[in-house]
Amino acid sequence: MTALFAFRPFTTSPLSSDMISAVLAYADVAEPAGAGRTKLRLSPERMAQADVLEALGGGVSRLADITVVWSEREGQVVRVIDDAQLRRSQPEAWEAYFDLFDEEAAQLLAA
Repeated sequence: MTALFAFRPFTTSPLSSDMISAVLAYADVAEPAGAGRTKLRLSPERMAQADVLEALGGGVSRLADITVVWSEREGQVVRVIDDAQLRRSQPEAWEAYFDLFDEEAAQLLAA
């Protein structure tokens, strides 16, 4: 019975060089990061395009979490940012509603 309610940690596939190469090849969002560096990522619209889906298959959704910082001066990747854990730290939809009830109950008790 406890197995049904056991805590399951949030897991994602680890980053690979193929994922980083895909971001470099298909990135459509480029934001200046200062010092000759650019943050590259894929927009949701770009990930839905046929050429990206054909090349990456099922792994395309994982690319939404990856940002690559590219240095034009050095001509190489400076940093890779993986936001998968940050995305998981956002409250689920039901948690927001649960919080509303807690606040409402607290207001009723305070009155």
